[in-house]
Amino acid sequence: MTAGAPTRPPLIWLFVSYNVLVFLFALGVWASAGGRRAVRFTAAVLAGYGVVSTAGLLLAPMDLRGTVDSQRDARHIAVTIVISVCIVAAMVCGAFVRGRWFCVYSFATIATVVLFGALAGVLAWPMPGAPPGIGAAERVNIYATMLWCATLALALALALWRTDVWRGEPADLAPARATEAVRVGPPGS
Repeated sequence: MTAGAPTRPPLIWLFVSYNVLVFLFALGVWASAGGRRAVRFTAAVLAGYGVVSTAGLLLAPMDLRGTVDSQRDARHIAVTIVISVCIVAAMVCGAFVRGRWFCVYSFATIATVVLFGALAGVLAWPMPGAPPGIGAAERVNIYATMLWCATLALALALALWRTDVWRGEPADLAPARATEAVRVGPPGS
């Protein structure tokens, strides 16, 4: 968010609302953990992302494009790097929450986020002026992150739906192992 831009005040309210939703999402992920450490780590890192994102929003705005030798931009870049590390860490922890398909999807999303984050950083480097393509790289980055969060929410919700958690019984969110023995035959045999 750019200091001095006429859009900053309404966007602050929108982004603060977004971060409140991030905290609520982290709380929901934590509540669905059922004792699983990977889920709790994912929730904790998502909450950390919300904290850093809120602090960056309020304390580290960037300057308008074209501002040379900006002290604000250095802080904004540092906060953006920390936010990116939190997002990738949440994806790494979350990759092991729901089995092989979600792990593969998570690491593909991490590759996308890292690639387009690096591209946005390279495109932003030649100051002053807004380089073409930086907005597209940033959009791919944030939309891939939001899609991953939505997929995580859906995967956890489906796991809870398949259990007796709605009746107050603990949920076992661990994906079924293909190596577990299947009992065949009449009981007691």
